[in-house]
Amino acid sequence: MPIVKLSQTFVDKLRAPHPTGKQVIYLDTVTKGFGVQVSGTTTAIDYIAQRDLPRRVRGAKKQTRRVNIGPTNSGLLRLEVARERAEDLLDQIRRGIDPKAKAEAEPEAAMYTLREAKERYFVANKKLSAGSKRAYGQIDRYLADWLDQPLLSISPEMVEERHQTIANNIAQGGRYDGKATANATMVTLRVLWRWAAKRITLPECPIARLQDEDQWFPKQRRTSRVPAEKLPAFYQAVCALENRTSRDFLLLLMFTGFRKTEAAQLKWTDIDLVQRIVTLPAPNTKTKKMIEIPMSDVIYDLLVSRRALGDSSEYVFPGRRAGKPISDTQRPFQHVKKTTGIAVSAHSLRRGFLKVGASARVNIVWLKALCNHALPPDVTAEHYLAPEVEDLREPAQQVCDKMLALCSVQPVVGSNVAKLR
Repeated sequence: MPIVKLSQTFVDKLRAPHPTGKQVIYLDTVTKGFGVQVSGTTTAIDYIAQRDLPRRVRGAKKQTRRVNIGPTNSGLLRLEVARERAEDLLDQIRRGIDPKAKAEAEPEAAMYTLREAKERYFVANKKLSAGSKRAYGQIDRYLADWLDQPLLSISPEMVEERHQTIANNIAQGGRYDGKATANATMVTLRVLWRWAAKRITLPECPIARLQDEDQWFPKQRRTSRVPAEKLPAFYQAVCALENRTSRDFLLLLMFTGFRKTEAAQLKWTDIDLVQRIVTLPAPNTKTKKMIEIPMSDVIYDLLVSRRALGDSSEYVFPGRRAGKPISDTQRPFQHVKKTTGIAVSAHSLRRGFLKVGASARVNIVWLKALCNHALPPDVTAEHYLAPEVEDLREPAQQVCDKMLALCSVQPVVGSNVAKLR
C-alpha cells in the first residue's frame, strides 16, 4: 500500500479505475490508518479507516477492520472532515469496539405478561411433552390473577405471600398439605422468568427471595401405599367395582406397577397374547424408551378376558369418550375409599408393587426393569445386566404370587392361574 501525505489536491487528482486494474489504497502519513481506496474495476474512490482490533487472547490471530467513510467526490465530504471521522473510528477500534459487529437486538419495547411468557416458552420449546405442559398448568391454576400482568409487576413480596397462600388453601382440603404444590408453582414461575430474561430486560427473579431466605417448604417424597395388612380388603373392594374397565385398570396397576399414563395409553397393538408380552411404546414412557414386559398369570388372564369382550376400541382400557383412553381414575379410588377407608392413588399402587417385589426377594435390577425405572448409570447395570424380556418372566411371576398371597387369594389347585374373586 503506498504511503503518502494526503492532501485535498492529491485526492482530487486520483482517477478510477486504477490503471493496474487492481484496488489500491493510499495510506496517510499524518493520521495512521486513514487512507483513500481507489477501485481497480469501477469509478469508486472512497475515504477509509483501517486498524487491527486488539487481541483478547495472547497469540490469537489478528483481526483487521476496514471501514468505508464515504466517497471523495462528495461535495460535503472534504479531506479534513473525512480525517476527523476516521480518527473517531480508529479510536473505537483501538478500544475494542468492532464497527462491523452486528448490532444486538434491542429489547422488546413491550414487556411480556406472564401469559405471553408461558405461551412463547411453549412455542420455543417444541419438544416439551404433553405431561410437561400440563405441569405448567399450575401457573393457570394458582397464579391466574397474575397472568395478564407484566412480569415486571411481580415482586418478591407477592411471591412470598402467594407461596404461603397456595399451601394454606390446599391444606384446607385435608388430603394434602399443599407445600409441594406451592414449591412447584414457584419453580415453574422461575423457569419462565429466566427464559424471558434472555429476551427482554428483567431484574433478578423475584423467586430469589425464597432461596435467599430459605423459605422453600421442606421437600418430602410421598410414600403412601396400601399397607400389607389392608391388601385383602383393598383387593376385594377393587374386584367389587361395578365398572369393569375401572376394576381391570386398577388390577393391572396393582399387578404390574405401571405408571398411570403408561397403563391408560395401552393399545391392543401393544399386547401379544401369544408370547405373553406387554410393550410400552417409547412415547408413552417417562424414560422415553420402549420396553417389553412379560405377563404374569394374573395379567394374562385379565387381558384375555378383556379381549373376549369384543370392544371395538383400539385402547385396552377405553374411556367414556369414543376413541379416547380411560381418563377418570379418581372415581374408582373414591369408591374404594368409601368402602374400605383406604385413600391411595395410582402411584400408590406402583409403590406397593415395588414393596411387594422387594419382599419377594426379586433382584433390584429386575424389579427396576419391571417398573420401567431408569437403571443406575454404570456399565454393569446398563450393559452386562441389562435385562431382556425372558429374564423378567420369573421375577414378574414372583411378584404376582407374593401379591396374591398378601391379598389372601388362594391359587386354583392344579393350575398356576390365580382365581380373581
